[in-house]
Amino acid sequence: MSSNRKQTPLNKPSSLLTREENDIIFRLLGARCQTLSTAVVQVFGTDGPHHNSWRKRYFGIATFTKDNVRRSYYIQVYDIVVAKRVFEQELYNQFTYSASMPFFHQFEAEDQMIGLNFADEGEANTFNQAISERLAAKQRKKEERRRQS
Repeated sequence: MSSNRKQTPLNKPSSLLTREENDIIFRLLGARCQTLSTAVVQVFGTDGPHHNSWRKRYFGIATFTKDNVRRSYYIQVYDIVVAKRVFEQELYNQFTYSASMPFFHQFEAEDQMIGLNFADEGEANTFNQAISERLAAKQRKKEERRRQS
C-alpha cells in the first residue's frame, strides 16, 4: 500500500558536529522546518551610528532554514550549550547576501550589518550556495509574475 504523504525532507548536517549535536539542532528547528545548510559560525554585528567596526555577538550553529509553518526562509543561529536560538534573520524582499571572503559572509539586518565568520570554508561555501540558489529562485518567480501581468 503506497502513501500519498510526502517524505520528511532531510536536514543538511554540519560536518564539524557529531551526529548527536546535529540532531540537537534539527530538534530545535521544529517538525515543519528543514535546514538547507548547517555550519559552525561566529556572529559579528556592527554598532550605530556609523557601523564601521565589527563586534562579536554570538558563537554557535548557523542554519539556513526553510520554515513551512511561517512560509519563509531564515538564517538562524543556535547556542547548542543552552539549546536555544540566539539570532534569526528572515530573507526579506530586497535581501542581499555577500560572501566578501571565503569564510566571512555578511548581510544587512534590521538595525545593523551582520557578519558570519565560518569555522570551515567548505561549510561557508555550501551555506552561500544554498542562500544564493534560494535568492535566484525568488528572483525567477518575481520575473515570471511580472511577465504574466
